[in-house]
Formats: sequence, structure tokens, C-alpha cells
Amino acid sequence: MAAISVSIPDTTRDRIKNRAGEDQGFSGQIQDDLALCWGLLDRGLAQARKKLTRAEAKLLLDVQNGTFFDASQLSMWIGGGLAHQVSDGIDLDGLDKKWELDGPSMLDKISALTDLETVAILDWLRWMWRNHEQNGLWDSEFAKFRG
Repeated sequence: MAAISVSIPDTTRDRIKNRAGEDQGFSGQIQDDLALCWGLLDRGLAQARKKLTRAEAKLLLDVQNGTFFDASQLSMWIGGGLAHQVSDGIDLDGLDKKWELDGPSMLDKISALTDLETVAILDWLRWMWRNHEQNGLWDSEFAKFRG
């Protein structure tokens, strides 16, 4: 296993230390926490992919173009922020028409996503935009949503 160095805020360090068992240590706790986080994100994304169509995923990607998302804003995003973004995209930019979707139905669907599904979709959208220049990425990712 390769050793790496990362900088984290003192509050994060203290939280990791408080969670770590004596037999596990700091590094072991970070590994466990990351595995838990990624497992939850994978589960949430898999659930969301069963609910959303490719066109809906494309609308979400479109509406998040240029939008900054990080964990510090989590409560805003799961508190209706994604639905608000989608509503603005529909009202101001006509994204429902662009992607041939029914705007009110799309908003209902986004509002009905669980918190886990919302966070997983937001994480996926961020990842897609960060890696948008990878050849074939978008086609392979959109194929994972319903037709």
C-alpha cells in the first residue's frame, strides 16, 4: 500500500481520531470511512438510475453545468436545492423542452428522490463534469440509466 500525505482541518482530524478504535488507528478509520461513503454513494446512484431516464440525467447534467457543489453545501442541496436548480433550468432556459421532458413531472421526480439518491446524483454530476473530456465517458454513463 502506498503512503500518501493529505492536509485536513483539525476538526476533521479530531473526528477521525474519535471514531478510530485502538486496534484500527487513524489510517484504518479513514479507509473504513471512505469505503462506507463510497458504498453509500454507489447504492444511492444505483437506486437513482432505476428512477431516472437518460433524458432526465442529461437535463440534470445540463442544469449543473458550471454549478459548484461541495460537501459544505450538503444541507442546501438535499433540502430542495437540486429541485430549485432544475426548476430554474426549466423556467429560465427551457431545459424540459430541450430534453423533451414534462417539466412538472421532472420536478416531482427530483423532489421524490431520497437524500441518499440526491447526494449520489450530485456526486455523479460533479464527477461527470470533472471528467467530461474522457473519451466515451458520457455515452457509457448515460447507458446506465433507463431508456
